[in-house]
Amino acid sequence: MAKLNWPLSKISTVIGLIVLAIASWWALRFFPDQGRPVIDPLPQQADYVIEDFRATVMDKQGKKKYILKAKRLQHFPHKQQALLDEPHLIQYDADANEIHTRARQGVLLDDRKHLNMSGNVTITRGSEHSSAADTMTTEKLEILLE
Repeated sequence: MAKLNWPLSKISTVIGLIVLAIASWWALRFFPDQGRPVIDPLPQQADYVIEDFRATVMDKQGKKKYILKAKRLQHFPHKQQALLDEPHLIQYDADANEIHTRARQGVLLDDRKHLNMSGNVTITRGSEHSSAADTMTTEKLEILLE
């Protein structure tokens, strides 16, 4: 039988490498997420931006229900909402009379039924350019779009 004559330093190096390999395997098995980059499934950035946004919504009879405009729309999927810069909502009643609502900013929820406007909100019933128009102002306004 052949006798192995390894110096003590080689034996301790081999044993050290084996222990290190076992420790690495154990760490990966019991702590699989350690050291991996965390990927946020819902990014905090807008997934799309629309400049000079305009949407027209019709009723079941094909008549204009409302028009929503904004200088800029930014959609944030993680918040399930869109931010509007300088929104302008034009609603039409049964007689096709206009109600104009303007603000500095707005938030349109993804359900497209809830619009929150804030910052110098102005509501004008009738033509905005008529002296007979009724005007109201407020700082905040919640509108149910149905």
